[in-house]
Order: sequence, then C-alpha cells, then structure tokens
Amino acid sequence: MLAIEVMTGCRALDLRAPLAPARATGAVRDLVRTRVVGPGPDRFVSPDIEAVTDLVASGAVARVAVSHAAAADAAPGRTSVTPTATVSI
Repeated sequence: MLAIEVMTGCRALDLRAPLAPARATGAVRDLVRTRVVGPGPDRFVSPDIEAVTDLVASGAVARVAVSHAAAADAAPGRTSVTPTATVSI
C-alpha cells in the first residue's frame, strides 16, 4: 500500500510541474524515477509497483526523505529537528 501511495504522489508531483516540491519530497520522487518512469501512455503497472515496493521495503525511501529533510532543517535560518524514521516490514 505504501508503494502505491509513493507512486501516486510522485505522479502528482510530475503533473504539477513546473512547481517545485519540498527538498525531501523531490528527493523521494527522484529516487522513484530511477526505477519507474513518470507519466506517459497507459501501461501494465505491476512491475512499477514491485520496484517501488522494493524501495520502500529496503528503507531507501525513508533514508532519502530523512536525509534531505535533515539537510533542509540545517539550512540557515531554520530550526533543527532530529529526524527519526524506522521501517519494518
């Protein structure tokens, strides 16, 4: 279920271009796009779901989001937040 949420969120971000997402959100979308192509013609999406499931299950999505959120919090003028994220499947 999380993989489908991540996929549809990435698609929504792509369709909102040229608006830019937050740093962590964009980083997750960029990670997903390394394994799954963006909007296009109709296609069989089971392989896409499996690819994103692997990214979620491996913790890659959480790691990328947390690392980019932490980098954004460390930017000048921002209050630092200690990120905590765990993924267990």
